[in-house]
Amino acid sequence: MSARLEIHDGTANNTLTFDMKDVLRVLPAWARNLDWYVLDLEATGEPRSGEESVMALEHKMRSSKHGLKLTWGKLQEVADRLTQTINAVIVGLSPGQPAPSLPPQSEYRGRFIVIEAIDSSLWAVTSNDASVIDRLRQHFRDTKLVPGAA
Repeated sequence: MSARLEIHDGTANNTLTFDMKDVLRVLPAWARNLDWYVLDLEATGEPRSGEESVMALEHKMRSSKHGLKLTWGKLQEVADRLTQTINAVIVGLSPGQPAPSLPPQSEYRGRFIVIEAIDSSLWAVTSNDASVIDRLRQHFRDTKLVPGAA
């Protein structure tokens, strides 16, 4: 059974004080072994020398039914160069599972993590592994466990 946690950490004027890279850093070590898919991404950021622009990544992602499949390392590289994520849907699945598509499911076979940025106002993380939710609740201050989201 999965659980969904909303993260609202922000300033007094409701500006979030964290982004994708901060969510990824809190995930447990086993998350590195998942197959990662970026199904939706609307963000701002600057490419490093020799890297694709965020717009180029968005175009690649939208041209595939199953988004853009990335390794954990590449996902972290993308997250590190983003200055603000407006909307995103990122799904990590146990290797060997069928590729996901939009909308993301609330349940997948094996271990999974679904990370969503919603309109620059909150991040939501769904997982069937309680350690993911526990780690996020300990790290961020303004969180809400969504009942019935599982």
